[in-house]
Amino acid sequence: MLLVGLTGCTVTLLSAYDPGTDQMTTALQRSVADHIEALAVEEAPACLYENYRAFYRQQHVDVGALELRVNAIDRNQPTIVQVSELKSALSRFELLHQAASDRKRCQSPAELQPAASGLNSTFGAILKLEIAKQRGGKTAT
Repeated sequence: MLLVGLTGCTVTLLSAYDPGTDQMTTALQRSVADHIEALAVEEAPACLYENYRAFYRQQHVDVGALELRVNAIDRNQPTIVQVSELKSALSRFELLHQAASDRKRCQSPAELQPAASGLNSTFGAILKLEIAKQRGGKTAT
């Protein structure tokens, strides 16, 4: 009898798929990837941090908007944690760019690759979770 009663109950552990989170994350990934590709081919002084200060400011604004969005969705803790990691990873990448620029040099492709890989892993984790949510339920509004 207990089994019959339980089969009618649905337990929702995660929020539903949110197309806004998906779209915002994809746009951020494209912007960061484009930035890294540009840095890989630039020469000093064009590659120096000062020339990219506005880029980093915009990325922090965009990640902040994403963070606000994911925090507003109930049962969204795994995504909240991932976006927090993205925020930290972007800040670490910015610090590496500043450090290279303080020495008046560009970051080499060998320096950029691990940062790009780490950022892409974080973007990928967010998107993978959102896609899994999409298979599991309705979209958030």
